[in-house]
Amino acid sequence: MAIADKAYRNGYEQEFELELLDGDGEKTGWRVWVKDITCDAAVAVTEEYRAKSTDLMLRSSKVDGDSMTVDIPEGDRGKLWQSEVSDKYIACISRWDFQGEALVNDEDGEPDCTYENKVIFMRMPVFAPQITAKVDEISGFTKPSK
Repeated sequence: MAIADKAYRNGYEQEFELELLDGDGEKTGWRVWVKDITCDAAVAVTEEYRAKSTDLMLRSSKVDGDSMTVDIPEGDRGKLWQSEVSDKYIACISRWDFQGEALVNDEDGEPDCTYENKVIFMRMPVFAPQITAKVDEISGFTKPSK
């Protein structure tokens, strides 16, 4: 067995289907496919935010003689962390099928599964919890056992 086979056999990069429910808990017929929180797209988000965090630290650093102080503006690190978590869940959405429905009123037809459209979708309070719960669920059992 190849190293890659062992690395990917636990569900890594595997898609899982989720049928969305409306606000009353009824099936909508719309489906979204999500991946584990450690998928390549989510890992790329983490790496991007590590770079942003490092940049924030460096820009907030001051050297005075032999000492260095870091004075990060209030809330900036927390905002970065919150954005990272949100973007990781957004990155886990790999595709969707809305049966030709538009995402918002001024569009024609089903939207492409782009980052911008995923952000709009994840801001809808009835769907975001379903996505995060499914990603959390599959992330729990796709992690390699110790």
